[in-house]
Amino acid sequence: MIKDPVIAEEIRDLMFKITTDLNQTLFKVQDCCPEEEFRAYRRVVGRIMGEMLDFLEPAFKEHPELKPKEWD
Repeated sequence: MIKDPVIAEEIRDLMFKITTDLNQTLFKVQDCCPEEEFRAYRRVVGRIMGEMLDFLEPAFKEHPELKPKEWD
């Protein structure tokens, strides 16, 4: 995984921002699209977030100081 703690922190921060942005798109799609389209979009967003978590968990093992306290 990413050995450099500064780079790992930058990537963590970016992934958290992306997660926030993706959550906002969920609200937008839910408000503007039919339920079937929303469910399909939500599944895609869930897979994207799952992939990001697959990166973050090992990064937090490598750099435990970067793991948010609420994730414990």
